[in-house]
Amino acid sequence: MKTGYIAFVLHTHIPYVIGQGSWPHGEDWLYEAVAECYLPLLDSLFSLRESGIDFQLNLSITPILAEQLAHPAFPTNFQSYLQRKIDGSTGDERYFTSTGQTALADTATWWRDFYQGVLSTFSKRFHYELLKWLKELHESGQVELLTSPATHAYLPLLSTDGAVRAQLKSGVSCFEKFFGSRPRGLWLPECAYRPRGTWTNPLSNGESRKRAGIEELVAEAGLEYFILDTHMLTGKEAIGTFREKFQTLKRIMGRGEQEQTATLEEEPEEHNSPLEPYWVLTPGREAKPQITALIRDMLTGLQVWSGDLNYPRDGWYMDFSKKHFPGGNRYWRITDTNLDMVHKEPYNLHRALGKAEEHAVHFISLCREIAGRYHRQSGRPAIIVAPFDTELFGHWWREGVDWLSHVLRLAHQDEELSTIRLGEFCDRHPARKGFFFKAGSWGEGGGDWTWMNERTTWIWKLIYQAEGKMTELVKRGGKHSPPQLDNILRLCAQELMLLEASDWPYLVTTLEASDYAALRVSNHYEDFGRLSRIAADLMDKGKLAEHDRAFIEHLSKESDFLGQINPNWYLETPSSDE
Repeated sequence: MKTGYIAFVLHTHIPYVIGQGSWPHGEDWLYEAVAECYLPLLDSLFSLRESGIDFQLNLSITPILAEQLAHPAFPTNFQSYLQRKIDGSTGDERYFTSTGQTALADTATWWRDFYQGVLSTFSKRFHYELLKWLKELHESGQVELLTSPATHAYLPLLSTDGAVRAQLKSGVSCFEKFFGSRPRGLWLPECAYRPRGTWTNPLSNGESRKRAGIEELVAEAGLEYFILDTHMLTGKEAIGTFREKFQTLKRIMGRGEQEQTATLEEEPEEHNSPLEPYWVLTPGREAKPQITALIRDMLTGLQVWSGDLNYPRDGWYMDFSKKHFPGGNRYWRITDTNLDMVHKEPYNLHRALGKAEEHAVHFISLCREIAGRYHRQSGRPAIIVAPFDTELFGHWWREGVDWLSHVLRLAHQDEELSTIRLGEFCDRHPARKGFFFKAGSWGEGGGDWTWMNERTTWIWKLIYQAEGKMTELVKRGGKHSPPQLDNILRLCAQELMLLEASDWPYLVTTLEASDYAALRVSNHYEDFGRLSRIAADLMDKGKLAEHDRAFIEHLSKESDFLGQINPNWYLETPSSDE
């Protein structure tokens, strides 16, 4: 028996940006992530398989990202992006060579070759498709794909169970469309969870009502498990994930962090270890639990991403923030995290890749120690759940894909450890006990502050207004059946889910592309408002004006965009409310 299993969970998400601007905010976000992260990662996984490496990995992909990767415009636009990067790298190479900056010129040559390689891999190896090859890895057992709420909404803050249900069921429907099977696992956006009980509207003066727990609605959608952050089990301080990524968040977190950490529960019994799964217990319900919670491992999280001494902060790795324009490539190494940009030294690819290999060896050693200790104490194998944003590997951390490849190779050779799919672990070692989890997230302070604060309340006011209107329209629509009403209500739901994306308050809080986020909120709210007025007019008059028909056609995407949306999802009452 292995002493433990490493369950990497790579969460893959980009908000809907096709046709919504390009640079600096918009479609280039998608193409940058595909070029630097998704495609190199996919290429690496197939290379590992072809070399006989037995690995298992978990990867969640949000429906809204899957829709973009399947969009007819994606292959052409992505290739145009790559050609711009190739041209920019070539121009940088000429400039650095002419000015005697040899080390930077060498890195420019590497960037040019990198983007040419990505273009070749996209066209020749993957034939302009990505979802098809993810499906192939899923079906062959190397990768377990998880779904997510349709547009990555922050579920605990949505104001109705119907809105949560629609996000979840749309996520399942969209997964079935692209991958031909039902998902078992769910990525909760931001690992955010809320149990059953009284929910108080954070924008009202005490307005509250009974709400189903997130786990009840997840079970209703036919899913089996999700991942929660460590502090939601242990009661200890949340380690967060965002402060190291955004310098602005470091400066403004003081108040929010104090508010959130003050609400953490007392530490539960010591035998509740994050290295095993738990049934999610529902307050007031005696029925057998249906959802398993797998718990993020804090030590590996600190080592890879959140801690002061995490791997990506090593001085030999490529510095993310310092770029050379007009191309936007990065040519300098971190050098020292306390240095200003002007003092960054030129990047050395050979030394950086050597560090990635060293850090992979250290990571496996750390996991072996964690698993061995737990196995000696309990007699059971540990499950080390290591969830990360996929964009960490290759985008935020230039050498991350190489590091992960080394880790998977080392785990394949290790006698005590193995990588594993979450569903397989749950089948082999199901939860032995349940736990009443408190509300929380993996955000700073462990609560909602990153998404709900003084900067973002205006967004949530609009979301809550739209959610209330959606419920009202569907209720009224049940008494009227004019032609086209169902399609209009589906479009209303589509715009509402786009409005609910957690990306918008997140970008406003971090001051990263806050103007772009505000514009997107405004546009989706206005489009929802016009659609809702059209629906009401149709129910009143029984017909549509020509300009309204044109507007509907403009907003219509594929007939099954975000899955087969059923407006009645906003009305169904879950059995948990009995």
